[in-house]
Amino acid sequence: MKEITFNKNLTNRLITKIPKKISTLGLYFSNEEEVTGYIRFYRDSLIAIYLIVKQTNKIQTYKKACILKYKFIDNDFVFTEIYLRPKNLKYVEYRYNQDMELNSEYTSDDGYSTICKIGEDGKLIKYIMKNQQKEFKEYIEYLERKEIITINKKNPNGYHMKWFNKEPGSDIYLNLD
Repeated sequence: MKEITFNKNLTNRLITKIPKKISTLGLYFSNEEEVTGYIRFYRDSLIAIYLIVKQTNKIQTYKKACILKYKFIDNDFVFTEIYLRPKNLKYVEYRYNQDMELNSEYTSDDGYSTICKIGEDGKLIKYIMKNQQKEFKEYIEYLERKEIITINKKNPNGYHMKWFNKEPGSDIYLNLD
């Protein structure tokens, strides 16, 4: 069992918020008891969560996992986008809005340690995966209190997590993996 996962009640509620065009992709959680993904903070404020889902074999046109993005707005989660990696392209990921209109294209190195995109202003934005784990005690306590995550295994030594950040900027993404 994974140490920390998204709260099952939350993920069940978020499934109902998937827009019709996105739901036709045949998405599902590989293990409903242990939904993983990412949590984004900016200056200590929760900005969004990203849930990792898979696509059924019948209509699988994308490789690896798909990622559903929900922004945290007015103390609730709102579906905004989906990230997809086509089977026939290596190290490319596309971000689509709820109407399946392309918003952004990302490229990465061969190990997904650095992911890049060109921002709306034409400048390069990098998402840098950190090799070391770090404890985010205040974030974890907040997320558990808000019933966003479930701690499945109590750890008296704290919860050291994989994480990455956005450059430029001070966004931090926690990896629930």
